[in-house]
Amino acid sequence: MMKDGRCDHHETVFIRSIRMGGEVIGVAIDSARKSTSAWENAMMGVSGEVVKLPPHYAIDETLKQIYKDAEPKKRGPKFKKDRK
Repeated sequence: MMKDGRCDHHETVFIRSIRMGGEVIGVAIDSARKSTSAWENAMMGVSGEVVKLPPHYAIDETLKQIYKDAEPKKRGPKFKKDRK
C-alpha cells in the first residue's frame, strides 16, 4: 500500500505481537480516539519485536503532532468585560 501511494497511515509500525502469539501486525495511531499509547509502545518495542519502522519523515511528523497536541491550550480571559 505504501509503495503504491495508497496508504493513509504512513506512521504504521510493524511488530511481532506478544499478545497475538508472535503474529506480525501493523500498529497505527487510532485517529478516532486520538490515542497514541499503542503506537508509542510499538515504536519502543514494548508490545513486541519491531519488524519494520515507518519512514523517518512519518516518525518526525507524528512526533511533532503528539508534542503539539500535548501543549497546554492557550485560553483567553473569562471575564465578559475583557472579551471583544
